[in-house]
Amino acid sequence: MEKLKQWSPVISMVLLVLIFFRSCGTGSDVNKLKKEVQVLNEKVVSQDQMIKILETTVAWKTLRIEEISDKEKISINALQAKEEISEKNGN
Repeated sequence: MEKLKQWSPVISMVLLVLIFFRSCGTGSDVNKLKKEVQVLNEKVVSQDQMIKILETTVAWKTLRIEEISDKEKISINALQAKEEISEKNGN
């Protein structure tokens, strides 16, 4: 018991140093967030692209796809893919 009391300040300092270095880390969380932000920025549509999409897409077609996806709980991308396949096949 006497030895434990004697070494307790040293042990506590070592633990504090280990906790400090562990909390500093290598910045892996920051790197993950930077990669996620970069991926999201790549997926963002520019204003010119959005204007082109809005000008070339028929409004009733977009609304119809949204209504069907809401009603049947299917993603819009899946419905658009089905529609493109059926158009290619001539249906």
